[in-house]
Amino acid sequence: MAVGSSCNLCDERDSLRAAVTQFNRDGSGGRIFAKGLRNTVGIAFNPTTGELWGGNNDRDNLGDDLPPEHINIIKDGRNYGWPQCYFPGKPNPEYGSADCSNVEPRRSRCKRIRRRSDSRSTRVRSSPRVSGDAFVTLHGSWNRSVPTGAKVVRVEVDSGGRRAVGVDDFIVGWQRPTAPLGAACRSLGASRRIASRE
Repeated sequence: MAVGSSCNLCDERDSLRAAVTQFNRDGSGGRIFAKGLRNTVGIAFNPTTGELWGGNNDRDNLGDDLPPEHINIIKDGRNYGWPQCYFPGKPNPEYGSADCSNVEPRRSRCKRIRRRSDSRSTRVRSSPRVSGDAFVTLHGSWNRSVPTGAKVVRVEVDSGGRRAVGVDDFIVGWQRPTAPLGAACRSLGASRRIASRE
C-alpha cells in the first residue's frame, strides 16, 4: 500500500506517510517496505520480473524541470530519498548537508517525454508493440512557467522487462481542468480504459 506525504517537504511523524507498506492478505503484519517516496501512485507488479514499479510525484518549487516525475522499481528496505534528497547525491536545498549517496536511483524520468503542441481534441497514437509496456497518466503541472502534462504516456520496457528504455506520448489533448486519473489494460491488450476528472 502506498501512502503519500502530508506536505511538499517536511519530516513526517507518521512512518506510513511517504512510504510503501506491505501487509499480509488479511491486513495484519504491516511493515514499511520502502521509504522516501513522497507520493507514489500507480503501483503495479511487473508481469515479467515480479518487481514492484510505481510512479512518483516528487516535491515542488525547484523549478520547471526539477525534480522530474519518475518511475521507481520499489525494492524492499530501500530509501528513495525524500525529503532530504531528490536524486542520488542531490540533497534538497533545505537539507543541504544530507548524505544522499545511498538513495535508490530512478528508473525512468518524464522529462524525456516529447512535448507536443496544444491540441483541441484527444489524439491517440498506438504502437504495434505495447505488450509489457507501462502506461502512466500525468495530471498536469500546476506551477510550471509553461504548463505540461494532462496526458497518458507509454513507458517502453526492454524485451527482458527489466528497465524503461523510452517514454512517449500515447494520448494527449485534455484541456485543463480535465485530466486523466488512471489507465487500465485488458489482458488481451485490445482495450485501454482511461478515467479522467474535471
